[in-house]
Amino acid sequence: MLRVVLLPLDNRPLNYASIKRTAAVSPVELILPPRGLVGGREEAPELIPVARWLMSNCEGSALVLSLDALLHGGLVQARAARPAAPRALEALKVLAPLSARAASIRAFFVWKRVWGSIFTLRGLARMPVFQQVSIRLAELAREGDAYSLYARLASQPEPLCGLPADDVSLLAQSRLAMLDEAKAIIQACASEGITLHIAVEDSIANGVQEEELTWLRSNSDAPFTIADGADEAGAVLVSGAIKESLANLPLNVYADSSLDVIAPYESRTVASNLRVLCLLAGAGNTQEPSDAILHITGQPEASDLYTDLVAGKITLAEPEELLERLIPAEDISRRVFCDLTATNGINPPLLQAFAKDRTPPLAIAQVNTISNRIGHALLLAVIASEAAPSNELTQLIISSYLEDLLYQAHLRTWALSKYGGIEPESDAVCAEAEHSLSLLATAFAQRKFNGALLFGKRIKAGRVSVRLPWKRWFECEVEVEASLV
Repeated sequence: MLRVVLLPLDNRPLNYASIKRTAAVSPVELILPPRGLVGGREEAPELIPVARWLMSNCEGSALVLSLDALLHGGLVQARAARPAAPRALEALKVLAPLSARAASIRAFFVWKRVWGSIFTLRGLARMPVFQQVSIRLAELAREGDAYSLYARLASQPEPLCGLPADDVSLLAQSRLAMLDEAKAIIQACASEGITLHIAVEDSIANGVQEEELTWLRSNSDAPFTIADGADEAGAVLVSGAIKESLANLPLNVYADSSLDVIAPYESRTVASNLRVLCLLAGAGNTQEPSDAILHITGQPEASDLYTDLVAGKITLAEPEELLERLIPAEDISRRVFCDLTATNGINPPLLQAFAKDRTPPLAIAQVNTISNRIGHALLLAVIASEAAPSNELTQLIISSYLEDLLYQAHLRTWALSKYGGIEPESDAVCAEAEHSLSLLATAFAQRKFNGALLFGKRIKAGRVSVRLPWKRWFECEVEVEASLV
């Protein structure tokens, strides 16, 4: 049976740990590199060890490659990198020998957001300025093309929507570099028969990223797909590789509401993104809910509430109050739900409904942006359709609920309100928060899942460990002690 080998975008929980958990119950062999070979927030692995790992695992495999990880060591590093960097030039040469030995290669490249890396409150406050800059750049690009515009602004900078001329020049240089790098990537992938997907990170309607991609399409002969998002791309392409290996594997998707809306941080409609992501995952749409493994539900809100959350305008009940309302689950089905309601996960009504649900689905994906959670849900649906009851599946189910639903919809808001800031102010605060979150998640998991039936066997939930590996409030990584008895 074919095996799937993934080089993730970086080692954030959604890109690495959540996919690593699915590997234990995947219907085909799914291999990820050791964590030390995957980029982090402040560190990137050397190219040679990564290339050696890929070469040692690629023979006859379906490879899924993050080109940002291969060329630069991770997404954070790629945002500031230049295509002429020695690593990027050498990394593109790796594609030819990999293609010669692998059964297939699916690659993805992130179209970077205009507003760069934001880890501070000051940076978050500047985001609306960069959104205005993006819209203005798009207007100027439509008078000619994005590449020519950037070439002019790089050499003859001018202030733009309150952004100083020097910042405009640096921005133009960075976007020129990305356009040049993307052209080289498209050419390299086309020459090696590699399927390429471009994932558009944190875009906005009528922003300049669409004009950049218009220029790229008109200046490239080879085909590639485009969808909003970034952190879902690895999961989606892994889903497609698994589906291709198991031709009879059903993967039907049902949406219960109109998706002709544009969600926050995206420039295409949800329906458009869903079509592309389903195509990449080998999933099909159905009009019959009973035929679907994955149910898309909820209507995206018009804006992201995260800035209100950081500003202290949103509060939730104490976690103990939620625990008191929990009704234990009795039976868990093979269904997977993807709730689109709230970007970045602030969704008390969904959590309240789950608290009362005696027969919950196998998972509810509700993490990060709309495209992020759709892609995450597609991989969970692939696993749900084939997985046999096991301790590993039990751990996957509970961990996914704790990360995607409990943490995103409640505990993150609680932690931010209690400790303040966009991230823990010190290692000591981070450690204290992780300890408190672990205790709360343990109580939640045991009260909700202990004794529930999973495909005819009963769940026994033990301790839960919650970590904040990138030391910021808006994501967590969970490990669960759980088994079937």
